[in-house]
Formats: sequence, structure tokens, C-alpha cells
Amino acid sequence: METRLRLLTFKDGAPSHETVKKVYDNLDFTRALNAYMNGYQLTSLKAMHNGLLAAGVEDNGGVLLFSGLMDSQSCS
Repeated sequence: METRLRLLTFKDGAPSHETVKKVYDNLDFTRALNAYMNGYQLTSLKAMHNGLLAAGVEDNGGVLLFSGLMDSQSCS
């Protein structure tokens, strides 16, 4: 059977050893990518939190106000 993982072979409905290895390798890759993508969001949020703390905003009650727009012309 031709798939995205290339050729997967079966004999009497049972996968060959090479097919089993390809499928398990693909599952490992998929799980690793999923863990990376889930961790990436949390890492970005933590960096944003650290930036707000560095700007003087306190946890659970602080607000950050800007005197102007945050575009490249007013921040320079």
C-alpha cells in the first residue's frame, strides 16, 4: 500500500516488520511535534509575562498604559 510514509507492506493482513517500524517512527515524530507545539505556546506566554513584569506591571492587579501608539514611529 502506497502512503505518505511510502510503501507499507502486508502479508495476509499482517504488517511486515519494516511497516511496523515506519508506523511507530511516524507516531514518535507526531508525538514529539505535538509536545513541541504545545510547549511553544506556553513559552511565548511566559515570555510575555516576564516582559510585563520587567515593565513594572504587578501580578493580579497591574495595568500597563502607553502614552502613545505602540508603532515603530512613536516608540523610537
